[in-house]
Amino acid sequence: MGKSFYTLLILLVFSVFTAKPVRGEGIRGPLQVYAESLALSGTSLENGTEINWSSTQEYYVVKFVIQRADHSLNFRDYFEVTASNEDAQNHYQHLDPYPRTINYYRIKVVNVDGEEAFSKTIHVSRGEEIARPDELSEGVVIYPNPAPVYGKVNLRLDKPGNINRISLSKYDGDDAPSVLIGESGYRNQVEFILPESTTPGIYLLHCQIDGNRICKKLVID
Repeated sequence: MGKSFYTLLILLVFSVFTAKPVRGEGIRGPLQVYAESLALSGTSLENGTEINWSSTQEYYVVKFVIQRADHSLNFRDYFEVTASNEDAQNHYQHLDPYPRTINYYRIKVVNVDGEEAFSKTIHVSRGEEIARPDELSEGVVIYPNPAPVYGKVNLRLDKPGNINRISLSKYDGDDAPSVLIGESGYRNQVEFILPESTTPGIYLLHCQIDGNRICKKLVID
């Protein structure tokens, strides 16, 4: 065999071991193998669920999309992160501020050709969900709303339940702590007086109802 044969053989072996690994080829091609190799983890914190993952060799990766699902495992796109494309160990982190009690997460990897592959699924559970401020829960009524400063506010449940804890915080997301209004057990209706420190503005009324945390918007004028 001549030198040309050995040269060709060396080039072939070199191309196999240096091929960029994340351009899709088939159902379980390099892109899917790469996605399943992502070091994905989740941690339940007081202020939400922290999602972490790390990867290497992001040659053809355009973005990572965090997908979230409840116990139905019906995954939906939740948050998108642009890939660093650095030839090193890349670390990513995102906080899900409004997790449910049962949460499943996975990473959708998208490459330059628009192909998609999915990481392994992780499960993160917590004692109670953190409700979105704009998710006004049905069956929980606040009146009057708007309420006058230093005035009385009524909280009523339209269905059987127990109100265990009530607190108030600013709606604009500043670092001011919430003000505890009461935490003894109530039935499905309670009347309370707004704290003296309350000023006109938009607030969140946090209610602990039968172990579930519910937020309602309250306007004070």
